[in-house]
Amino acid sequence: GGGVERVGFVADGRHGNKRGVVHGGMIATAFDVALGNASWVAAGQKPSATVQLNVHYLGAVKLGDFAEIAVTIVKKTRTLVFIRGLMMVGGEAVASADGVWKILAWREDGKAVPTGLGI
Repeated sequence: GGGVERVGFVADGRHGNKRGVVHGGMIATAFDVALGNASWVAAGQKPSATVQLNVHYLGAVKLGDFAEIAVTIVKKTRTLVFIRGLMMVGGEAVASADGVWKILAWREDGKAVPTGLGI
């Protein structure tokens, strides 16, 4: 469905640069984790892998800020999950992302493998 989930993190020294701003790679990683976790839920607790992740930087996240990501499932097919996320700090949008996750299946040996070839 089109449910929305929220996750967040407090930006600390591990996430930033000498100017006190969070690295873009950390923001992308936060989206990958948040949207990937939502994909797990949307896929009925099946593993999934990031196929595409587009991140749009709209503002800065400063060290000490609490960044919250609202995640929306846009569409789920038999083999793919389409997801969107919006990162907010103090009520202001600082980044957005959209992506596609491939639903995987469990093999008998416990490893994950792609499901089907088509959508």
